[in-house]
Amino acid sequence: MLNKSFFLGRLTKDPELTKTEKGASRTRFNIAVQKDYVQDGESVDYIPIVCWNRLAESVNLYCYKGRMVQVEAHIQTRSYNDSQGQRKFVMDIIADKVTFLGSGKKDDSSLEENTTNLDVNENSYEIKEDDINF
Repeated sequence: MLNKSFFLGRLTKDPELTKTEKGASRTRFNIAVQKDYVQDGESVDYIPIVCWNRLAESVNLYCYKGRMVQVEAHIQTRSYNDSQGQRKFVMDIIADKVTFLGSGKKDDSSLEENTTNLDVNENSYEIKEDDINF
């Protein structure tokens, strides 16, 4: 089984960082992905992305409207009952890894020419000896 998606596009606005009731960081952002064809007058898809925890904080810190990113993600489905008792189904694209492309400066007009890749992987972290409890 495989649940993996890859996207390359530009943020349509600055990311939005929020905290859950339990203190987890969540960042939401949309990226614009150019199509190779025009469908119904549109040549761009707008993809909503959700990041969690350390990845969410890094995206909020380093990303901004117009920044090019590559997103490696998985799709998550969930359901809930709305206020009228109707069952609603939601599909979220959850980022596992975000690669920041460009210089990292908001005012840099040459993002394509000056490319620095910064990989942030939610599942990569350093375990220190003090972190082990035994």
